[in-house]
Amino acid sequence: MQLDSANYDPTAFIALSPLKNLSNIDHNIQAKSINKFRFPVDFWTPDKNVEQLFALDEKLYKKVYDKKTCNISIDRENEINRIKCLINNFIQKKEHLKFANWISIQDSDEELEEDESLKTTLDEKLNTLFEEDDERRIEYHRLRANYKIYLASLEDLSPALRANILNWEYNLRIKAKRLSDKFSIDESYSAHKFFYDFFEIAEKEIISFYKDYDLKGDKEKLLNGVVFELAAQCPLDWRDNGTT
Repeated sequence: MQLDSANYDPTAFIALSPLKNLSNIDHNIQAKSINKFRFPVDFWTPDKNVEQLFALDEKLYKKVYDKKTCNISIDRENEINRIKCLINNFIQKKEHLKFANWISIQDSDEELEEDESLKTTLDEKLNTLFEEDDERRIEYHRLRANYKIYLASLEDLSPALRANILNWEYNLRIKAKRLSDKFSIDESYSAHKFFYDFFEIAEKEIISFYKDYDLKGDKEKLLNGVVFELAAQCPLDWRDNGTT
């Protein structure tokens, strides 16, 4: 906590515990520290061969373990290379964690590899809102595609962020389904009304979503991408009678 409060950008924090392995509570502290501080946190303990690290310096080893001699036989070069690999791994993790709460959805010309019916379904929704030559149709298709491509990139880069976004998308799907009930109870309720009502709901929800997870970045791109992804998945016809 002191390190995080300092005017310094740490690469990683390593706690050395030469005599004791982690308890369940310690494991939880380690996991939550990574999420909170945005830099790698690791505990080097006996079950992680920390004794070999101390054996690199016999004088230090005898002092830490309160022994007269160091009886561990190690390959010094291999042990140093092992530690270097661990440090290099921390450096890479630091770069990933730096953007763990930053959403950056790039504009792309890449085509989605998916069932064509999803694009067709989205077009059917847009037919109720815009003329065939309305440029917004292309824009909304592209916003959805950019979102899907970004989501796929998170599988390796930041699976936790991806899971949070998908969970938010699922919650919005439930709200959209509840809102669609208006078609059956209000004859005057239209596709235009549904579209703008749902956008209002989604705009309010995304503010809470960003706040809950301390997120930053492309809020509008994410909002539009999720809304039009839900539109592509939705079986509702969106015509005035709400036929499914």
